[in-house]
Amino acid sequence: MSVKIFHTSDIHIGLSFSGKNYSTELRKNLQRETLECLKRMVEMANAEHCDFFVVAGDMFDKVTVSSNLVSEAALILNNFHGENVIVLPGNHDYFDIAQDKLWKNFRSKMNENLLIFFEEHDDEEIEINDIKINF
Repeated sequence: MSVKIFHTSDIHIGLSFSGKNYSTELRKNLQRETLECLKRMVEMANAEHCDFFVVAGDMFDKVTVSSNLVSEAALILNNFHGENVIVLPGNHDYFDIAQDKLWKNFRSKMNENLLIFFEEHDDEEIEINDIKINF
């Protein structure tokens, strides 16, 4: 038996692409493309029959990303057919217990197969195909 894990990081949904080299139209296209990229990754993971979809940090570019972008990302990840979506906040979308608006919003939009790891000591044992896996 085997277990397949699709692993990615640093998608940076909500990145503003500010700077004089970016026109307004280009900024909007690049912002849209980050979501399209996530969608293609989920489609690829499904086509490969992956058991887990892991985002290892910085799915979002900041903790103040718009609620609409958070909802869109969650809807895309809800299309993953495997066992679990596992998300680790990074240095851009860090978890702050005093200001948890980003992750509360994200969790509220996700299916029950979401696991978010906020602290180093978090761990989860999952059994799949008679194999015990510790994340």
